[in-house]
Amino acid sequence: MKAMAMLAAAVAAAGFFGLVPFESGDISDFCPVELLCVEQTRSGVRIRADGGITASAENVPTALRELAMTAPGRLLLDTVDYLVCVNTLPDAEELLDCGLRPATSVCCAAVPPDDPQTLARFLRGHRSLVTLGELEDGKPLEALPTLLPSGSGWIMEEEA
Repeated sequence: MKAMAMLAAAVAAAGFFGLVPFESGDISDFCPVELLCVEQTRSGVRIRADGGITASAENVPTALRELAMTAPGRLLLDTVDYLVCVNTLPDAEELLDCGLRPATSVCCAAVPPDDPQTLARFLRGHRSLVTLGELEDGKPLEALPTLLPSGSGWIMEEEA
């Protein structure tokens, strides 16, 4: 009983003096991202997120840093489920180093999406079979499914 009281006092003291090894935060400070669209432009790379955030830079890591600075909170790249590539295929290792997960589904698009949120809803029901981790392991670009605009939505053309 005495040991429990000592432990409780030690935990309370650690919390009071800020010695706890983690940082708390308000959930409203976070900006989760479900879909990233990476597009090659004349001046470099443009990245759009499903939350309406856009950034442009000369390369992907710089554009992702710019995206994080313009986000309305702390950008969470480890929540990205879908990576859509338009006119380019970024280096998989570079993306993983920036914080994306190896399980992120990757596909190509013929044109950039007008509304990334609508495309994210479409992709939830049409999972790409290729992941960022597989691209890092050398899976060829031809193995990626391609998204094509169709009326008011999208269709996925699977490459076999």
